[in-house]
Amino acid sequence: MIRRPISEVFEAFVDPAITCHFWYSRGSGRLKPGGKVRWDWEMFDVGTNVTVTAAQSRARSNSISLS
Repeated sequence: MIRRPISEVFEAFVDPAITCHFWYSRGSGRLKPGGKVRWDWEMFDVGTNVTVTAAQSRARSNSISLS
């Protein structure tokens, strides 16, 4: 269970400065529609390129689509 406002949880996933504390070691940029970023897990020497197909923040329903 996550006990934070939806907007804070959404921000935690789109902002690499926050996400690197709990998911990957390094992200090349903020998630935004049509954007391309790189995520790296340095402890495993693995990384991947990600294309953001959608990222929406709404009062009650936030969503992110990646490929």
